[in-house]
Amino acid sequence: LTKKKLKYPLEFPLGLGRFARHLSPSLSAFPAPPHVNLSDMATQHACTECGEEFRSRNALFKHVRSEHRLNESHHASSSEGGDLTTQDADGAAMYADADAAHSYIYLVGGRQRGRTLMNCERLSLGRGVWEKAPLLLENRGSLGAAGLGNCVYAVGGGGVSHGEVYTCPGTSAERLVVAAHAPDDGDDRSGGTETAAANGSWSYTASMATPRHALATVAMPETNSIYAIGGWISPHCTSAVERYDPSADTWVECASLHTARRLHSAAVCAGKIHVFGGSTADAHDICSTEVYDPASDTWSPSADLPLGAANACATVGRYVYVALFARTMLRYDPATDSFEALSKLPLPEWHCFSMVSGGPTSRFAYLIGGATKGAWTGACFRYDTHSDTYFELAPAPTERRRSAAVLVRTPGGGGRSG
Repeated sequence: LTKKKLKYPLEFPLGLGRFARHLSPSLSAFPAPPHVNLSDMATQHACTECGEEFRSRNALFKHVRSEHRLNESHHASSSEGGDLTTQDADGAAMYADADAAHSYIYLVGGRQRGRTLMNCERLSLGRGVWEKAPLLLENRGSLGAAGLGNCVYAVGGGGVSHGEVYTCPGTSAERLVVAAHAPDDGDDRSGGTETAAANGSWSYTASMATPRHALATVAMPETNSIYAIGGWISPHCTSAVERYDPSADTWVECASLHTARRLHSAAVCAGKIHVFGGSTADAHDICSTEVYDPASDTWSPSADLPLGAANACATVGRYVYVALFARTMLRYDPATDSFEALSKLPLPEWHCFSMVSGGPTSRFAYLIGGATKGAWTGACFRYDTHSDTYFELAPAPTERRRSAAVLVRTPGGGGRSG
């Protein structure tokens, strides 16, 4: 990198310069409970493009950069994804994606230094800049959110009053319809916050039978449904699961989780819903996972997480990627019901961030916000599931944690929301 002033939306490979410190070759570099031996986790690092194995992530990164698509002087593509690397006029590395041109990641609600937010922002994946989005109707932190069609749904969550966390009563869900026209596709790459040209506003939907926060929410486009799973109703966790039908604006109660939990994550993969970890009412982190079959309305146990932890997750391809807060990335394979340990997270002691897939044909997941070493952050990273590497994007303008991230494609863009 030259010493010239850099402007977003540049993306920085974490193996270069000041970011090299993030590529520790050892999973033991981050703290773990004394009863957990992380050295037992996978230490071989394989290139997903050619299969060659390396003893360290540094060696893998150098291999991928020199032999595959991270060489910034080339344009590359993959049969499993869209275009990956292009050059702009200034020589800045710009990364395109088959899903990116009409895709936006909405960052909804959250908490910031004792305040609960109505604030929403969106990241244009096509241009790499953040834009303002309409305010929520309610202050919502620790909420769930899902994208279905061209709509964003904010579900549950709550605020803090006199030191006590409360759940939004009687107004437990709202919807934002995303208009067809994106903001002006000019050459502004300052990374500043723009106002979305597509004006809109949130509106209330029917409320859940069990309003709660610290829940997990997923959309299932195949059945045009949204599921609200588990969560917290002070002073206890809940195992309640409800399904929302947007066409009828109704919630229906489904089979309950086997284990009541909060601060867990959930993702849809191969037509089923997978729920990972979280914590119990006494703040004990749990390893258990469950899988839901919508056809039979049943939950079944699945393989435990290697470590109990609150977490975030996203489906990319045929795997679910689970980011254990303050620890590492895991890859879950539903076909074998097994986990593989991947790289550690790019920020130290990183908690309460949001995670979302880049789309049904994307190879990327995005991790946004949270707190690192106790400090709120707007950090935004794109995780490449093929090379197991992170790239730093323009940070979200508003630092926040316990928000929710949703992918939405504008009408006419094709593809699906997530």
